[in-house]
Amino acid sequence: MLALQAEDTGDDRSERIRLLADCHTAFGNEHALPTMRLLQQLRADPEAPWAEYGPRGEGLTAMRLGKLLSEHSIQSTQMRLPGLGRVRCYERAAFADTWRRYTPDLVTDSAGAAAEAIEPAS
Repeated sequence: MLALQAEDTGDDRSERIRLLADCHTAFGNEHALPTMRLLQQLRADPEAPWAEYGPRGEGLTAMRLGKLLSEHSIQSTQMRLPGLGRVRCYERAAFADTWRRYTPDLVTDSAGAAAEAIEPAS
């Protein structure tokens, strides 16, 4: 019984880390993403569990995403975006500390890639 509980916790933790990594990928170089766009990108990955996530397999919802991310003190905010008006968005800065702690390889890789893009060719 104890081993099963430990195993469940491990799966749950790895799923949450997967969500953070997938959010990092979805953001690309964007400063902010509307919640619906973030969800679309998460669900579009055929290798990720987000398209069928949830008790009924309906896919990751805005409410469930908010709940999962709130465990890391990441919350959406209202923003006014060109062409969209006021929408709920997630800002890249809200993820920064969590990405550094839970997905350091991704943060290092993207920082290195950004530095390469800025440096002049020799």
